[in-house]
Amino acid sequence: MSDAVLLQCDSYETASLTGKLEAALFGGLISAMKRRPVIDQGTCVDCGLCVESCPVKAIDRATKAIDYSACIECLCCHELCVQAAVELKHLSGSRSRRRERLAGAAAG
Repeated sequence: MSDAVLLQCDSYETASLTGKLEAALFGGLISAMKRRPVIDQGTCVDCGLCVESCPVKAIDRATKAIDYSACIECLCCHELCVQAAVELKHLSGSRSRRRERLAGAAAG
């Protein structure tokens, strides 16, 4: 990974702290508003900048698939994509899953 790429991405440095603050202060509120990076295959020109900018190597270069279990949501891929091929999408179903968990906890 190139140090120059990491230096250009301001989000990486604060991703860990942001995650801790999010969990401690806002819980489910931020989870309901959260967005995740998604690579638009039609817009992507396969330059590899998103792959190289990812500090945890969560993006597969061949498939452009993002491993969300590894992704730290620093959004470097989104910030540095010159083609604007990395879009931010709301997590689908996050509210309904949270409601189900709360209902299950209340029931017993």
